[in-house]
Amino acid sequence: ADPGPFHYFMDLCVFSIQPFLSPNMTQYFHQSQEWQDLIKGDVWLHQAANQSLDRTIARLGKRRFQQELNLFDQAMDLVDQRCHDHHETNFPCNDDGIYRPQQQTDCLLGNMGCGRTCLDQVAPAVDSLSLES
Repeated sequence: ADPGPFHYFMDLCVFSIQPFLSPNMTQYFHQSQEWQDLIKGDVWLHQAANQSLDRTIARLGKRRFQQELNLFDQAMDLVDQRCHDHHETNFPCNDDGIYRPQQQTDCLLGNMGCGRTCLDQVAPAVDSLSLES
């Protein structure tokens, strides 16, 4: 489900603008040693996570991993088809930027876990996908 043009932040609804990169920003991110030094820890963490994932895939076997990934993709497609425009999903911010208290949302906490009503309705169909495999 799409939360709309407003973003929930600490019980406030803030209008979300589309991010953009100017040419100068792009150059800074790609060529600046200052930026590379700043993100060095993030790069290391990303590389370690990728290596761990590669080892896990190798341990499971590429065939089994691909089967599980295909099942996941099918489940996500099903959820997207049935829940993307689901009218029962109430985010913390409505389309006009008005904040809804937690008890009026369809979210577990804040803006996390929204759309759970639709997900609960789709869960049996997702479970049947795994039984078919």
